[in-house]
Amino acid sequence: MKAAAAQLNTDTSTIRRKIMQGIVGYWYEDEGQRLDSRRDIRRPILADGKPYESIAAAARELRLPRPTVHARIKSKKFPDYSYQK
Repeated sequence: MKAAAAQLNTDTSTIRRKIMQGIVGYWYEDEGQRLDSRRDIRRPILADGKPYESIAAAARELRLPRPTVHARIKSKKFPDYSYQK
């Protein structure tokens, strides 16, 4: 790791952090590239008849807090907010 740090003109701690975060191009030789362990948790929704890829995307475009969009999906008072099937 010291040789890699010297070649890249950086600290070994920086290289170690990039390996642990799974940054593309940084891995231990005996392991290979680490896969992103976070799963994709986005669920497509319909809000006001318009499709969105996630609650966060709808909240950004509608300028509403994410919890508000989520509450509207769960509420019977907002039938035009729902998860796509």
